[in-house]
Amino acid sequence: MYNRKRIARGAGTAVATWALIGLLVMSTGVAFALPLAGVGGFNITASQITADDMVLYPGVGNTDSEENFPQTVVQLSNTDIQEFGLTKDLDMGSLPMSPLPGTVRIKFMSPGGTDGGNILVKSTALRSDQATFNDFLTNDTNASDARGRWSIRSDGPVTLQGTDRSGVQIRAHYLAADRISITDLRFFACYDADDDGTFEWGPCSADTSAGDGSGNTGPTADAEASETTVGAGDTVSFNGSGSSDPDGSIASYEWDFGDGTTATGQQATHTYDEPGAYTARLTVTDDNGTTAIDSVTVVVEGNDPPMPSLTASSTTVEPEQSITFDGAGSSDPDGSIISYEWDFGDGTTATGQQVTHAYADSGSYAATLTVTDDDGATASNSVSITVQGDDSLIASAAGSPGEVMTGDTVTFDGSDSSASNGTITSYEWDFGDGTTATGQQVTHTYDTAGEYTATLTVTDDDGDTATDTVTTTVTNNTSPTAMPSVESSTTEAGVELAFDGSGSSDPDGSIESYEWEFGDGSTATGTYTTHAYSSPGEYTATLTVTDDDGATDTATVTVTVDENDAPTASASTSSTSVETQSEITFDGSGSSDPDGSIASYEWDFDGDGTVEATGEQPTYSYSSADTYTVTLTVTDDDGATATDTITMNVEECGFLGWDWTC
Repeated sequence: MYNRKRIARGAGTAVATWALIGLLVMSTGVAFALPLAGVGGFNITASQITADDMVLYPGVGNTDSEENFPQTVVQLSNTDIQEFGLTKDLDMGSLPMSPLPGTVRIKFMSPGGTDGGNILVKSTALRSDQATFNDFLTNDTNASDARGRWSIRSDGPVTLQGTDRSGVQIRAHYLAADRISITDLRFFACYDADDDGTFEWGPCSADTSAGDGSGNTGPTADAEASETTVGAGDTVSFNGSGSSDPDGSIASYEWDFGDGTTATGQQATHTYDEPGAYTARLTVTDDNGTTAIDSVTVVVEGNDPPMPSLTASSTTVEPEQSITFDGAGSSDPDGSIISYEWDFGDGTTATGQQVTHAYADSGSYAATLTVTDDDGATASNSVSITVQGDDSLIASAAGSPGEVMTGDTVTFDGSDSSASNGTITSYEWDFGDGTTATGQQVTHTYDTAGEYTATLTVTDDDGDTATDTVTTTVTNNTSPTAMPSVESSTTEAGVELAFDGSGSSDPDGSIESYEWEFGDGSTATGTYTTHAYSSPGEYTATLTVTDDDGATDTATVTVTVDENDAPTASASTSSTSVETQSEITFDGSGSSDPDGSIASYEWDFDGDGTVEATGEQPTYSYSSADTYTVTLTVTDDDGATATDTITMNVEECGFLGWDWTC
């Protein structure tokens, strides 16, 4: 499979080493493809290695020490290596015929892409910050030699990726390829005379990272935009003058505006045609070929079209009668109107916010105003003009209202139509939705949202016809929102609660009705209402609101009705044995209510079922001697009652000693 055009195998010889150093120096900066030989035991670095598939053949070795890596063979197919770097350190003192002490470092660098065919790497270490495998498979070969019993395979795309140039590292013994093409190949040799890690000669650092081998410090890109929020069609100025290079100069500026278009130069302008968020990227390249990128985001907003509005001083005129047309009511929600163009429907036009025109011939004309805003958007509106003549038949159609919702009734009126030399015998309407009607004045309901053109055709007694149109805009009705409230969500049986629906609303009309269902079988209507629940429990009160277009909405509130505890009646008096005609004070103040208050006291002093007094402490006198049952009935604030009784013994008053007791 491989013709073993090897990059590095073995330590090489002194002659080969010095020949290679000479080749490196002479070939710096030359782009070409060649087989490489003469260097062994090297490090390979890259920012990304991508291949169609990979096979890894691990071996078995002593890995007790961190430096003892297992011996492996990595086979890659159709390989692409980004920011390829190969580094080899040579101990000059160990080489035969070496005239120098110290260390020579040899660096192969390719800032551009490296394209390889089938590559075979025998390595002691393979490291990647990120690795992506497809169809990953570990295979046991059943070989008797433990060093070759298994392999790791990935048949799909394989990507080894790092965050920088040294993100992928391979410690290799040899690298063999049947084909390798290196773009912008750079060779460098550096010399460390005393092995102190500092290279006294050549563009190398003390580590084994690839770098770019040139000692160049990369540039800094700075992308600026004159505006970051614009309208479609607006021009944006981009400026890269803030970019810099600390050890050279910026050689080129390349702009990618994020919409498929590009430009070059330190400053550029661009116009975005469609709304959206675009990332404009500036790539700067310095005089050593190193690049840097910066970006700026530009948000392009969609333009709202203008809204034309026109009036005519008269819509029914005689020939040659001047009409003033005015577009001053037109507006633009996100800018300004820059032009007014009029088409009078008779082949003549004009420009300006306010114009005048006279029609030469009788007939029906549509005068159209087209306005253009400062972002180039246009919109049109028109008004019907009737020019009457001695023998003219004029159709005049009107619709009211001009903007309705689905389900609303529109009244169409043709009563302004005229026949100057006869009479109109028929009015025929085509409402533009497939339905028709006849009559001078008709009504129609549109079921689907849209813009409809109703056409009136009038016929006179000579069979002549004339037509006129009227446009009606129909939109969908937005349902109302029901929002009920109750003065208290917890109450007791018999307590009257106030319910309020005034928080309900309708975004495109008004609420016509409020219907309440209290959850106990009772109902009510109106914005405000009251209700008392007779039994304890949890009730759901539902409010249904209906708007002026018939749409409804419902919402609920929950009311918890607790069980009412009855009061306790307590009746007392200072004495239960009294005489007739003596005034007795009765006392009900000992009565109580455990969950409320006593609302009323009713006293029946003689047991006849009639209430003789009310209040907490009434007085009473008996006129006849007898035994009486006094009954106190108390009622609490929830309507519950309780009774208590006293037995009174009443005797006739008489002579006692020297005094009468009555």
